[in-house]
Amino acid sequence: ELFLKVILRNHEYLSGYYQLFSVTVIAVLFIPPLLFKVFIVIGYAIFIWIWLINLWNRILLSHPFGKQYEGNKGFELAQRKVCFYLTIIPTSILATVVMLAMTMF
Repeated sequence: ELFLKVILRNHEYLSGYYQLFSVTVIAVLFIPPLLFKVFIVIGYAIFIWIWLINLWNRILLSHPFGKQYEGNKGFELAQRKVCFYLTIIPTSILATVVMLAMTMF
């Protein structure tokens, strides 16, 4: 909950998330071969996953409430769940854009 609040309220994190997504969508639309598009989507998913984990650590481990739960299994499970959901949603949108781009061109 704290992680999502910070991301939504801090313009820097939300704009970074949006910039990563928008640049990747533009790259997927303009790069011709399908194989390269698939590599871009996979690379995006890996990159955004790592970026979110680092962001989680920067936000929650610098906060006193988050620091006391460091190493807790529930804390690590929450990190994996949040990073998974915040990665899978834009990655599925990117996959949809790839499919639509293939049918349009």
